[in-house]
Amino acid sequence: MEPSKTPPYTFGSGWHERVTFSRGSSPYAYVPNQILMRNAGGSAAELEASVAQAIEIIGGDEISSTVFDFHALLVVNSDVPSLIQRLRGAGIDAQPNHVFFAHTMYGNPVHGSPVHGSPVHGSPVH
Repeated sequence: MEPSKTPPYTFGSGWHERVTFSRGSSPYAYVPNQILMRNAGGSAAELEASVAQAIEIIGGDEISSTVFDFHALLVVNSDVPSLIQRLRGAGIDAQPNHVFFAHTMYGNPVHGSPVHGSPVHGSPVH
């Protein structure tokens, strides 16, 4: 039997478009094409100036930005980890839009224990 050429996992439709992973010894998940910039105690005007500087460093026409009170979101059409390195090298506080994963404790062994029938049933221990 010939070995499968596909990975042992599959993602749902469009999942790969919403989450990607960095490479290297400490990989992390992030939203593709999104960079967050933090307002490090400055004014909104200072954050906007940092965004303008970041856009100039990144270059290209296909960059959009949204500035909020405490952070800014850049949408880029390029490799996020390499852009983050360039921005940080220029002194700009930037990071990927990280993705975090969570799962429920429903399959926890506590579910089948005597605790199931107690008042604890309605709590997260269920």
